[in-house]
Amino acid sequence: MEYLSKKSIITIALILLAGAFYFYYNSMQSDGMLIALHSNQDTHTNPEEDSNADDSTYDSNENALEDPSDDSNKMIYVDIDGAVNNPGVFMVEQGTRLYVLIDAAGGLKSNADTKYLNRADVVLDKQKIYIPEIDEFYESPIIEEPTIKSPETDQKVNINRASQKELESLPGIGEVLALRIIDYRNGKRFETIEEIMNVSGIASGKFADMKELITVN
Repeated sequence: MEYLSKKSIITIALILLAGAFYFYYNSMQSDGMLIALHSNQDTHTNPEEDSNADDSTYDSNENALEDPSDDSNKMIYVDIDGAVNNPGVFMVEQGTRLYVLIDAAGGLKSNADTKYLNRADVVLDKQKIYIPEIDEFYESPIIEEPTIKSPETDQKVNINRASQKELESLPGIGEVLALRIIDYRNGKRFETIEEIMNVSGIASGKFADMKELITVN
């Protein structure tokens, strides 16, 4: 009986030891899985953080596309004179149209000659704009020495077909008068060279300077 009691005690002890070993082994496995899971989570970025990072990168790239040297609002200086109420030098934005500049100068006078005025033009930096009065004799502010042509050696300027540049080569004819000649012949062909005096601003004295240099044929 005593022998069985000792044997039972030994058996129970072995069972308890085996149970303790089994519990310890399972506990170690669970801890290992938890550690591995935690490690795996650390190696992956939170999706929300990824989204925020992408948004940040996009914002950074978007800002990089902005050109800090954009000069669309660059200011320029333009001088306007003649038949305007308040002539002078005005500071306007680059790309300003002429009609805006005219408004800034107080508008046109009642006797302003707008026949050749293109108010839709874009004004330029350091540009000089002169608006003549009606029937005013005015030549371009850029004065060049006229090229005198010899009727014996050079071909005469046909005032019915000549370009603006060719007309401006005649003595006393600037940009404005050349445009007036073109406008006149668009409505009525010159039949004689004397008819050029019908153009406003060309009198007998100016005609005398050019009559040997022009033709209508």
